[in-house]
Amino acid sequence: MYNCTALHCQTSETFFWFYHFKGEVDSAILRKILQRQSSVYNRVVEPSEEMIKGFKALVQHDTSLGAVKFDWRQQTAEEYFSRSDGTKFDLAHAIHVLYHVEDHHATLRNMWEQLAEGGHLLPFFLRTKEARGKLVP
Repeated sequence: MYNCTALHCQTSETFFWFYHFKGEVDSAILRKILQRQSSVYNRVVEPSEEMIKGFKALVQHDTSLGAVKFDWRQQTAEEYFSRSDGTKFDLAHAIHVLYHVEDHHATLRNMWEQLAEGGHLLPFFLRTKEARGKLVP
């Protein structure tokens, strides 16, 4: 399970995320961004209904995220990228996404192509004995 969130910029920040947790890391990043931005558009892509419910519950109880507009997408990375709407994001982050996709290079390329000029891509990986070798095709 993973999630993708994206943030979109005009006068606000736009983010695109893939994540593996119920939004804990995402929420912390969003709170930091909101210290500099008045509003944030956050697209979340996650195939697991349970993970989305967990993230939504976290958001509902965290009043500091009131300026964030969430766009929830229950789909895999592959499904999301096959139906891309062309939105560009200032930040794309992926927590443990590459463990769950067939083509790592294509996934990273697709995420990179979603970035606005000057945008940032932040893939995160867990460094444990259990995770070793999972990225080897």
